[in-house]
Amino acid sequence: MSEDKRKINPSGMEIAAPRLTEQKASVAENAVFSLAVVLLGVLGAAWCFISAFSLPVLSLTVNLYALLFAAVFTLSYFLNRLRIYIHFLLIVLYSIAAWHFRFAMAQGFVITTNQIMKTYANHSGLNLPVYLVTVKTELYPEVCTLFLVFILFIVTGLVCCAVIKQKSLRLTFFATAPFLLAALAFTITPNFIAVLSLFTCWTALLLTRLPAEK
Repeated sequence: MSEDKRKINPSGMEIAAPRLTEQKASVAENAVFSLAVVLLGVLGAAWCFISAFSLPVLSLTVNLYALLFAAVFTLSYFLNRLRIYIHFLLIVLYSIAAWHFRFAMAQGFVITTNQIMKTYANHSGLNLPVYLVTVKTELYPEVCTLFLVFILFIVTGLVCCAVIKQKSLRLTFFATAPFLLAALAFTITPNFIAVLSLFTCWTALLLTRLPAEK
């Protein structure tokens, strides 16, 4: 290894030649940054879809569950030794909850499908089918939110894997873009903040690819 070049100033002190030093981000900083990018992608995709099709949802519930899922998945990817156990536990809990709420989820799926059909029909002039819903109208927001929360869990898992593990803009785009493209295909305009959030997520990945130590 070559020795550092040093200069001696008039006072007799040795001064090393200036050089650049790197400051690595801490694990906590990386985790917070990753969580922010994941949330931008997940919430952006979710609200592009919700706003485009005017889905009857409980806004606070959707946001809180998005934050919870993003935090748990992000944490799991920074706890390498425990990741497989956390993911296994999440899958088990998800399966139990899906089975317990299967009827409400089915009604939420039908309500979501009807809203999509109605919106597409209004923007295209097509005569699209609308399916029978058996729950009361006042329960629409609850069952629709329940269905979307279960979808949000899967989307959040995919986005976290793409952003944190794979560090892939392409995979992140494939996991989130369909929720925006489903609206744009019929010239439906989603909420501007949601679109901006989604594009911010993609831009952050494009510029950094998340290796914060670089």
